[in-house]
Amino acid sequence: MNRQFHTTQNVCELTSVVNQLERKTINETMMMFHSAVLIVAPHGAGLSNMLFSQPGTYVIEGLCNPPYIVLCYQRLAYVLGHHWHGVMARRGCQKFVDISSYLIESITRKFLHLWKSGQQQQLSSGES
Repeated sequence: MNRQFHTTQNVCELTSVVNQLERKTINETMMMFHSAVLIVAPHGAGLSNMLFSQPGTYVIEGLCNPPYIVLCYQRLAYVLGHHWHGVMARRGCQKFVDISSYLIESITRKFLHLWKSGQQQQLSSGES
């Protein structure tokens, strides 16, 4: 499956992906995560789907504030050979993880730039 590079994505498109994920079969979910270049998600069980992702996938996780930080998905990302970045919530995490959209966009652009650079290096060296 071809992993595509997109530099922009608005909240409506992101919401659409989340809604589609809720209706997917396990096989469709596995294929979607297997083809992912970047996973952006709040801390939670949904991040366990990174098990289906290819090594080198970039993972941005929204984290709760101390003392409620749990880094199990950071460890999982490390074991799987992914690039993980945690983003702390602006406030507590009682009902939801409140993360700055500007910060998520900034980190996403950085990761996608790194991924695109890696793709170009592979092409120039003849790797597939």
